[in-house]
Amino acid sequence: MRRVGNGADTFFWTDPWLGGAPLCVRFRRLSNMAQNNSITVVDMCGLGWEEGGRLGSGAVGCGCGRSSC
Repeated sequence: MRRVGNGADTFFWTDPWLGGAPLCVRFRRLSNMAQNNSITVVDMCGLGWEEGGRLGSGAVGCGCGRSSC
């Protein structure tokens, strides 16, 4: 068990999540499209991936290389 805390020491794609598998394994195609597979949770939140974030609204990119997602 691990606490994410502020997310600075937790890697979004490569740390294990529920079920013990990292997201890069569970969502391989999305992970392959990401520009940075070493991104932390706090950095993903900065991109709009937090609860209630702007992701999907076209306001920010998801890190896949497109200008908006």
